[in-house]
Amino acid sequence: MRHRMAILTEVLVGLALAIGLLSAERTASAQPNHATINVPFDFTANDQWIPAGHYRVELVNHRWITLTDMKTNKQEATLLVIPDVSPKAEDRSHFVFVRQGDFYTLKEFKLAGKATHSNMLKEPQLEQD
Repeated sequence: MRHRMAILTEVLVGLALAIGLLSAERTASAQPNHATINVPFDFTANDQWIPAGHYRVELVNHRWITLTDMKTNKQEATLLVIPDVSPKAEDRSHFVFVRQGDFYTLKEFKLAGKATHSNMLKEPQLEQD
């Protein structure tokens, strides 16, 4: 009888953990997968040229983001990214650009509520003096 109670207890604890993980996953996926950004300059990302504009940036999955022009609703770019997990989720969305002279390159995209940052597949090559 004692053995059966131990097994029943293990099953109930396992079930409680599984339910907790499922609800945590549902909560995490409820976070928005997009942000908007106004970029006042032309830039490149993964060797794609993207004109200045107001964009909706969407995390399609952990490996792809899309940039859609908010005025024309035209998808300007689909970018392969390298996910990088940090210890805590971001408080707000932000974008990291690298500037070289008059040229800008998107380096990283961080989405509010997510612990995964999206690094561009192609790192900007910095000129050496």
